[in-house]
Amino acid sequence: MEDKKALVISGFPAARSRFSAALQSLHGLFAVVFEEGTFRAALLRAPSCDVIVVDDVVAEGGVGPGEVKQLRGAMKGGAKLLVCIEPGLAQEGVLKMVGADAVLSRNEVSEKTLLRALGEV
Repeated sequence: MEDKKALVISGFPAARSRFSAALQSLHGLFAVVFEEGTFRAALLRAPSCDVIVVDDVVAEGGVGPGEVKQLRGAMKGGAKLLVCIEPGLAQEGVLKMVGADAVLSRNEVSEKTLLRALGEV
């Protein structure tokens, strides 16, 4: 069985740590969880990952539909893309339309919400 890899992208170290911890708490689901702060570095790593969790803010600025579409294009087939946004933003439909498999509230990322999102996609 191939080892699954996950990637967390956020411009905030605290958010990267929190999202990574939530993914790592899914015991045995991922062999490795990578962390990137920049969108550019994330694009290079994306093709090797099975799940990508991207925050709506990276080192270069905000992540919107264009970045989600670009990230989806770099991903391998069958990989899941979860986008974490600030609560109350009305971008969920647009982000899903351009390639996000699920859109989560960045304040509620946990083992439970990740399992639910991965089960939905």
